[in-house]
Amino acid sequence: MKKYGWVLFILILHSLHLYSFYSPVHDSTKIIRNEKLIIKKKKGNYGVVNEYENKVIIPILYDKIKAINDDGFAAYKEDQWIIYSKEGIIISSPYTFEKIHVPIENFNENKIIVIGKPDKKSESVVVLVSNKNDYTSYKYDKILSISPSYYHVLKNGLYGTLSIDGKEVIPPLYKSIEYMRPSRKEDPYLAKVFDSHNFVGMININTGKVIIPVVWNEIIPLGKSFFKVKNGDKWGLINYNNEEILPINYTNIVALSSQFIKVQEEDGQIFFVSLDNSRGLGEDYLLSQNSYSIKQENMKFGVVKNDGTLLVPFQYVHIEDTPQGVFIATIEKRSKLLNLNGEELTENYLNIEFNELTQNFLAQDSKKRWKIINYKGEVLFSTEITNKKKLLELLNQTVEEEFTDYEGMSIKNDKDRKGWASGILAGIGTVFVYLAYALGYVAVILININYY
Repeated sequence: MKKYGWVLFILILHSLHLYSFYSPVHDSTKIIRNEKLIIKKKKGNYGVVNEYENKVIIPILYDKIKAINDDGFAAYKEDQWIIYSKEGIIISSPYTFEKIHVPIENFNENKIIVIGKPDKKSESVVVLVSNKNDYTSYKYDKILSISPSYYHVLKNGLYGTLSIDGKEVIPPLYKSIEYMRPSRKEDPYLAKVFDSHNFVGMININTGKVIIPVVWNEIIPLGKSFFKVKNGDKWGLINYNNEEILPINYTNIVALSSQFIKVQEEDGQIFFVSLDNSRGLGEDYLLSQNSYSIKQENMKFGVVKNDGTLLVPFQYVHIEDTPQGVFIATIEKRSKLLNLNGEELTENYLNIEFNELTQNFLAQDSKKRWKIINYKGEVLFSTEITNKKKLLELLNQTVEEEFTDYEGMSIKNDKDRKGWASGILAGIGTVFVYLAYALGYVAVILININYY
């Protein structure tokens, strides 16, 4: 009781207004917070005063005082911190803290003012939140940092996510949470949440919206718009709106890139899907595919419509029609894709050929490395492979075999990876090693926050 007697003493002083005014002091140290408030030192003690109004805001009784961004002050005495508003009101009551953490400065009206530890030997914390001039405190069993803007919290054995605005964007209702940071700022921050039965869902942390309901055995993001989902021992593909793109009846799905996936059926057959719908042929092509022909003139090839309109000029040594509604045109030992209007869709490649298995194009660049490109000329999958036979062997590998993309990243099948990871993913404070194939998202490492 003696330890907290000074707190009661300060509260009584405030109620009696014994420190409403002060006399100028010479032994002082000024730390300007704004135009009015300064931290004042007198005879080894600190307080906060309003120089313009000649008024004491926080009594000059403390061992030290720290400004909390532009939101108030933390006053320290006898190994305890008390939190004051800028008006000199104690806003941490009934709590005092042995350690405190101040988040990054936040200019919103709703914000976390401070995170305090009532007992430094315990992991439990109190989060003090302001809403204009109203203050609320929330107690958690543990807290870790996800990023400067979000915290991972534990309450009654369940996990949630707290924003620096003091909002539980994910209520503490889940057995565990894995966080995935986007590689692009414009993409959403994702959290994979697990319920008590180990079913998995996906939540957008930025909005708190449940993107994918907690009904799956596994979810893996594929780029910014698609998710690979597992039900039992079968995989399928859904989009960000929870709409089914591929039915949940495949042995496995492997992403070669954020736009290009490899799918294995139960009988071992493999097919490929371009997530930009590049397998689909445009209506214009379907209507016009019999309305033109490739012709030769003066030892050069071009494309002419049946009415005599020139589509592609006679300047190529070879032109090949393709099922994707574009042409492979060769000139000066270089190949490129052309559309029906003769417009160039790609840079020059050493070689381009249509691939039946992927329903896209194999293209070899100036360094003889093979890529897969779509009918728009966009690169779906890049490799360091210079031998086409090895590329075809790679494409024909079954998904159960180890898949290596020849760019330094080894991907094993999900069963092996999950078994390896399950021994490491123990809960809060764990380094989340489950990586999303570098397809737009990376796993987030939870870290302890710094207190003083």
